[in-house]
Amino acid sequence: MKKISEILLKEGIILDLKEKEKTAVIKELSEKLIHLGYITDPEEFFSEILKRENLESTGIGMGIAIPHTRSKAVKELVIVFGRSKELNKAKDEEEVLAIIKRYEI
Repeated sequence: MKKISEILLKEGIILDLKEKEKTAVIKELSEKLIHLGYITDPEEFFSEILKRENLESTGIGMGIAIPHTRSKAVKELVIVFGRSKELNKAKDEEEVLAIIKRYEI
C-alpha cells in the first residue's frame, strides 16, 4: 500500500481554486490531472467521476469532499488537492477545500 505522500502530487496542489461550484471545481481539478499527463481520455474520466458523484455525494462535512472514481482513463493512482474559501455551500459542503482522488483499474 502506498503512502499518501507518495501519491499526492506536489504539482497537483491548487491552493486557490478559481471555480466555486462543485462540478466546476471537479472539472478544474480534473484538468490539472490532464495537464500533468495522468489522464488518457479526459471525456471518459470526467463522465465517470460525475457519475460517481451523482450516486452519492462525496462530501464528508466540514467543507471537505473527496470526489473519486475507478477509471481505465487514469494512468496511475494519484491525488490532487484543491482549496477554496469561496465554494458554494451545497448540502454538506462549506468553504474549506475539495480533494480529488483517482484510482487506476
